[in-house]
Formats: sequence, C-alpha cells, structure tokens
Amino acid sequence: GMLGVELVVAKEKKETKELSLLKTHSFKLMKEEGSKLYFDLDIIPSISGSVKLGLRVFPVNKDLPHRMDFAYLKWIQI
Repeated sequence: GMLGVELVVAKEKKETKELSLLKTHSFKLMKEEGSKLYFDLDIIPSISGSVKLGLRVFPVNKDLPHRMDFAYLKWIQI
C-alpha cells in the first residue's frame, strides 16, 4: 500500500487550548482491491479522561525524507 493511517490521541490543555500528543496507533493494511485500501485497528484504550482523537493519513514511500514534510498529509478530526 502507498498510504499509512494512524489514530492520534491528544489531550487539550485547559489554559491554552494547546494539544499535547499522548499516543499514536498505526492501522494495519488488511487488503488492497484496485485503488481501494482496507485498514484495521484493534486496540484497548489505556488512557482515561477526556482526549481528542484524530486520523492521520499519509503517503508511504521509502524515498521520502519524512512523511510529514509535504502537503499530502491529511488530518481527519473525529
């Protein structure tokens, strides 16, 4: 697959509304059907309290210096 997907868990600081990264979980690529990719994530939550969740979708290519260094990163807030 040429895409990676992560679940990002963050906590918001009450005073500043700034997000602090707590954990990321990588989805597992299950199958490819043409241009469709199917991912799965099976986790047991280990952080209590109110948290923000987001999905981070990024290209996977060994020639990229860092997956976050360009405009093809997509955040999906959930």
